[in-house]
Amino acid sequence: MEDRTLVNGYITYTGPNGGVEVSVYGENLGNETYRVAANLVATLWNFTRHGTPREYRIQIGYNV
Repeated sequence: MEDRTLVNGYITYTGPNGGVEVSVYGENLGNETYRVAANLVATLWNFTRHGTPREYRIQIGYNV
């Protein structure tokens, strides 16, 4: 397998009373293409599985 550098990050905002919380997540921010598995199939071809591309998520919560 090749060397790779994956950059992930997140930031969270918590409201003044601690009730509302908003988080934004980012994974593979450099959008790097990388292999997570590879199998040689009968010496005819190489079956390769790649990792996920750049991905963002938002999470919103409320603490009672």
